Amino acid sequence: MKRVVELMNEKRHLGIYPLDHTGDVGFDLEAESLNELFEAAMIALLRAIFTLPPEQVVWNLDIQLEATTLETLFVQWLDELLFLTQTRNSVPVRCTPEVHPQPGGWRLSASLGTAPLEPEKQGWQGELKATTYHDLTIGKREGAWHARIIFDV
Repeated sequence: MKRVVELMNEKRHLGIYPLDHTGDVGFDLEAESLNELFEAAMIALLRAIFTLPPEQVVWNLDIQLEATTLETLFVQWLDELLFLTQTRNSVPVRCTPEVHPQPGGWRLSASLGTAPLEPEKQGWQGELKATTYHDLTIGKREGAWHARIIFDV
């Protein structure tokens, strides 16, 4: 199912496709740019955790991450969002990620709008243990960015 997501007053076409994966939760993702792919990953993560994720931003914060590979940066990004949600009780609502190559690897700078974790109100579906490298793919093909991500439940 292709989903149109409205973020920051712009309509973007982000493909977020749930995978049928035994014992874990996974998604195939598609976006026009690498930055939007990281944004789609955040939305997929929220869909895995909540039936009614929050929509109203209460706090803003910035995240900076670096990694030697794009795959590692992708996993670090999602694990950071999991940490914020499940440990800091701060749910990402909106993000503006900027992913750039740099000497020796990759860098992500992101502005996040977050909201407090309210499990009952937000339809908490259970904790995710981590983002895995199992079946992880990320790359550009046919003019769009694609990724596959699996979360350990």
